Amino acid sequence: PLGKPKLPHDDPGRALLDVGEIGFEDEAGLEALVRRSMDKSWRSVWCDAVEKRMRERFSMDAFARDTISLVQRSFT
Repeated sequence: PLGKPKLPHDDPGRALLDVGEIGFEDEAGLEALVRRSMDKSWRSVWCDAVEKRMRERFSMDAFARDTISLVQRSFT
């Protein structure tokens, strides 16, 4: 079925790197995630990774690149 195309910012999961690492399926999984999240170094690694990904996807360079690509595609 046709529908609105997905843009990178339409999917909040794209900010994450490994959903399996920060997701959970049950109460025990949530508890384990909460325990891991209390470790400052674990949080720091994840924050740095998400920040890097956001800078790559939502920077002015990325905006310019996406805009140029959109204009180029509109002429084909």
